[in-house]
Amino acid sequence: MLADIIGPVTDQPEVRAIAVSSLTGSLTLDGTSGALGNELDRALLLALRDWADVVLVGAETVRAEGYTGQRAKQLAVLTRSGDVPLADALLLTPSSPSELIADLHRRGFRRIVCEGGPSVFTQLLDAHLIDILHLTVAPVLVAPVDKHLITAGHHRLHLEHHAATDDGTLFLRYRAVR
Repeated sequence: MLADIIGPVTDQPEVRAIAVSSLTGSLTLDGTSGALGNELDRALLLALRDWADVVLVGAETVRAEGYTGQRAKQLAVLTRSGDVPLADALLLTPSSPSELIADLHRRGFRRIVCEGGPSVFTQLLDAHLIDILHLTVAPVLVAPVDKHLITAGHHRLHLEHHAATDDGTLFLRYRAVR
């Protein structure tokens, strides 16, 4: 099932995003995303980290989720302050989302997986830089919604694949419509 959820992979440069959400659209439960996913969601996250040349994430997400950088070949963190508690992370302060992806490609990172947070997802989606979105929907109602997937805008996506586990968790793979 995991291979079907991930879908086809190629040697072409690609940016994938991964997120887990409650039914009500919250990316967090009690402040982090970890409590929303099930075992297959965690396996998907780790498989995409293994696939990727670099994991891209915002500094706020690093701090909120307690990132350690484990299971990532390279961790690239978007930060304005440089206040990131990871010694081995590549700290980036690009002038634009397009420059960010171009910089990562220049460094040899062709396969990029973005783990958020919402402002990073929004910037990349607004610039039409995300090719595939992996969205896990947990069968949980959360109120109030702490963090949404994006902070502004609207984006049309094409559903490429869907699957569900016995506990009611949905796995959706969307391709960006350009």
